[in-house]
Amino acid sequence: MINSKIDYCNSLLAKTPRTLTRRLQSVQNSAARLITHTRRREHIKPILKELHWLPVRSRIDFKIISIVDKCIRREAPDYLVDVIQLVRNVDRPTGLRSNVTCSLVTPRTHSVLGDRSFRVQGPKLWNTLPPDLRDKTSTRLSFLARLKTWFFVSSGAFD
Repeated sequence: MINSKIDYCNSLLAKTPRTLTRRLQSVQNSAARLITHTRRREHIKPILKELHWLPVRSRIDFKIISIVDKCIRREAPDYLVDVIQLVRNVDRPTGLRSNVTCSLVTPRTHSVLGDRSFRVQGPKLWNTLPPDLRDKTSTRLSFLARLKTWFFVSSGAFD
């Protein structure tokens, strides 16, 4: 229940200053301590790892990437699907490695607010994923499980 409240509209916080997400992280930390009956003095990273909860910043990126995956699978609303464009759908020669790895076109913007938009952040985050994760042949549930594992391993959130 607490995580659903934290996740509500959190993708709007993409690329915002850390001061804005710090409060949400504090709420998540308090919820983790409450659930595990842990004292405030104990370090929070092992607790979050035990609960298999990603830190708030990683949760934001996870949510954006999962929406991009829905767009690629055409399971998202049309207004989102239309924003995401595969590199191979653009006038490019076939045979490029980007066509095989399912890369997305990242539009250029000239403002900080434009850089934070789903139209820019979605493709940018998607293109940072390893090629085996961007494989479109896997099921949605398989993709989400592998994505969360990748965040745990690569984000350094629990080092």
